Amino acid sequence: MKKHTGAILSAVLSAVFMLLVPVVWLPGVVFGGMPMVPTLIGLAVSLAWIMAGVCVLRERIREIRSGEEDDLGQY
Repeated sequence: MKKHTGAILSAVLSAVFMLLVPVVWLPGVVFGGMPMVPTLIGLAVSLAWIMAGVCVLRERIREIRSGEEDDLGQY
């Protein structure tokens, strides 16, 4: 587990930076005073982006723990 700590930490940090954009953008979309349709579209895009980022992070952590992190070196 100790040898995977750095890889997991870097995956979490990259996911945090990737998810920072929709999290910061979300209040502006919701409380920005835009009409209903653009607000709903912006809300849907932000939530989809956040959900995709969390799913990718979970999958990456599973790969790191199972030892698949260097699978591209096999080709």
